[in-house]
Amino acid sequence: MLRSLMAVILAVILGLAVARWIEAAGLAVSGAPHGFLHQLSLIFGWGAGAYGAGLAAVLIGLRWRPLGFLAAAAIGLNGFLTLMGAPLSLWTWLLTILCVIGGGWLSVISVSTSMIAPELRGDDMGGSGDGSSQGGGLFK
Repeated sequence: MLRSLMAVILAVILGLAVARWIEAAGLAVSGAPHGFLHQLSLIFGWGAGAYGAGLAAVLIGLRWRPLGFLAAAAIGLNGFLTLMGAPLSLWTWLLTILCVIGGGWLSVISVSTSMIAPELRGDDMGGSGDGSSQGGGLFK
């Protein structure tokens, strides 16, 4: 339980750092707040932050899928609050929402994860060792 809590907290911190860094880099390159390049960096930054947070949460949390969804949802909430503070176009909102959902989804399918809690699985890494019980993934 404590490991799951720490996994989500650390993952959200990492995801926010990734999202804010990409957003700041986009603002530095574009030079104009709310310009086209800045809006693209917002879209990509929050999607990358959701992916990074979800991936970190499932890897730290013994490949338990709900942790990745929870971390990505926290990044999505922060992205939503950031978008509310700026006069941005509708396409920026829609693409950011799609990128956050896509990043969270990709983070849990890129590794072999399980919906069953690690305590109930009876193992430490989410499978029998051969990967057959959890399906495929990029990182096994």
